[in-house]
Amino acid sequence: MRIFARQLIACTLSAAAFSAPLVHAGDKTEDAMKMVQEKYGVDVKKVFGTQCGLCHGKYGMEMGGRGGGPKLADTKMNEAQLTDRISNGKTGMMPPFKKMLKENELQGMVAYILAIAAK
Repeated sequence: MRIFARQLIACTLSAAAFSAPLVHAGDKTEDAMKMVQEKYGVDVKKVFGTQCGLCHGKYGMEMGGRGGGPKLADTKMNEAQLTDRISNGKTGMMPPFKKMLKENELQGMVAYILAIAAK
């Protein structure tokens, strides 16, 4: 429980890590962010920065720093698996975000991850 609490606090406080100018992750992330903004009305920079960034680094394009989350661009998960993982978390590894994200934010983050993972 102590590890989970630390991870939850670290992930929810990750906005501070993104208050400085961000390293540009490339056209793939920019295109995915634009698509998510247009389709779901979600600001990926804001949501990712406040909810995901500390653990999943540079908009999912590399492994996270302190949180040590995986590089999301390498995911093999499908839409249903990602929705479940983001919503319900992974015991001892990732907190659930179903109470922190609105439905359009959840759908937008899943779409973003699938877009950056596309080969």
